[in-house]
Amino acid sequence: GCGRTFPDHEVVVVRDGGQVAEERAIGEIWVRGASVTDGYDGHDSKDAFDESGWLHTGDLGYFVDGELFVCGRKKDVIVLNGANYFPQDIEWIVAGVEHVRDGGVVAFSRQGETTEELVIVAEARAQNADAVQVTASEEVARQVGIVPTVVAIVPPGAIPKTSSGKVQRHRTRALYEAGQLETRLTPLAS
Repeated sequence: GCGRTFPDHEVVVVRDGGQVAEERAIGEIWVRGASVTDGYDGHDSKDAFDESGWLHTGDLGYFVDGELFVCGRKKDVIVLNGANYFPQDIEWIVAGVEHVRDGGVVAFSRQGETTEELVIVAEARAQNADAVQVTASEEVARQVGIVPTVVAIVPPGAIPKTSSGKVQRHRTRALYEAGQLETRLTPLAS
């Protein structure tokens, strides 16, 4: 949990459609108050605020007994067959696979021929690529019920990260889709 709201500040969790969410229901986190910015320097931020002064953070979360829990970013949610998945849940599973580099996993979806498909990019050494692909696919299928379409193995350090060490999902996806990641792809058995 992230704690409670500061005095002179408001935090709400809002469902699609603008309704304040009930306790334990996930929605977008909106904030307003004395220390909330009124814009971002050098960036067009008008879409981040509504007419009532709420900052729409783009983060997803929920409340339990007045304490806020953050689930992830709205733009990072993976939608497969009408169900929502947080990429971190999938990434944590794959990060537990032997030979996968800690902090070196990104999960995202891509448009397939008929539906969205799950793609996982994981950092591991080339000599372990086949075992990592198979084990990662099996573990995600077992724990989440989704079979990844691709488990791409990249060398350690290949996944772009922020200056604070967080993986850059959208940049990784763009590099993957542009064929600019050095990957070792082996078709996964069906």
